[in-house]
Amino acid sequence: MNNEAKRKTQRMQINREELLERMARILPDDGALELLDGFFLARLTKPMESTLALYEPALCFVVQGRKQVLVGEEVLPYDPGNYLLFTVDLPV
Repeated sequence: MNNEAKRKTQRMQINREELLERMARILPDDGALELLDGFFLARLTKPMESTLALYEPALCFVVQGRKQVLVGEEVLPYDPGNYLLFTVDLPV
């Protein structure tokens, strides 16, 4: 890995750590908080059981760890390197 790639990786890690720190201050315990109309911050530190839900249009991203949803027969994982985008209401 060249120096530029190493610096970029380090910057991304520092930014992720800062985001985690800020999120922990806003939401110190597991749960969800609507910060602005339609803008939610959620924190889950333990695996949760699958539940049926209707996702409204949303952009979902994970800062740490990973998550997955089941849409029909397809499993859609997302993690810090992959986001999930719903443009229509979708049962998951």
